[in-house]
Amino acid sequence: MTDQADRTFTSEQGLVIRLRSVPQRLLLFATERVEAEMRAEGSPIDPPVFEVSALGGAKERLPLTEALLEKGTEDPEEQRRWQAAWAQHQAALEELETRQEDASQRVMYGLGTMFELPEGREWLDDIAYVRGEAIETEDPRELRALYLMLAPGVLSEADRGALYMELAAMMAGIDQENVATFRAGTKRQMARAARQAFDEFAAESGQLGGDDGPPGSHSDEGMATGPGAVGRPQPE
Repeated sequence: MTDQADRTFTSEQGLVIRLRSVPQRLLLFATERVEAEMRAEGSPIDPPVFEVSALGGAKERLPLTEALLEKGTEDPEEQRRWQAAWAQHQAALEELETRQEDASQRVMYGLGTMFELPEGREWLDDIAYVRGEAIETEDPRELRALYLMLAPGVLSEADRGALYMELAAMMAGIDQENVATFRAGTKRQMARAARQAFDEFAAESGQLGGDDGPPGSHSDEGMATGPGAVGRPQPE
């Protein structure tokens, strides 16, 4: 990691955080590790595979897709198995996304920030109480990530989003003078994505898209800039 001694972030509460650039490959390793762990746990993150009838009556094993599920099968019991397996697969993908986002934040905040943690363990005990499990780590990287992610009153949602965006900009090699442009461009991408999602929902539910849409879908106003906004990292 390259130290960026002149790059700092100051929270609304006055916490001054020195920033360091996190190599993109480390973020990729973290998300890939989560995927490997879930596979080892037997989580159905891969589409379920079922035997279907092909032309001429032959049987063929195919991964289940949304289109195949909608087409259905003549056997009601088989259709119920398809639906149950698809629901489990979708739930596993949601869990995968959540766990990868958490891993990404831990890497970004743990490796990309430097600041003085408060003395004592009171803040850590509060987190342990909420999580319902003891926290034994003494690793300063883990402690910094926990403090920024979970300690109450440390970072506001706006702070957390802005800090993550700053670290993402550094990871992308964007200098401090161009960070504002980077943020604006990312917000515009998110606004377009929000508008597209709303139009798709409106079309499916029979509502008119028109000029209506979710708050912030036509401008940068109100758009989130937090963890996950930049997207999954790609190999360098």
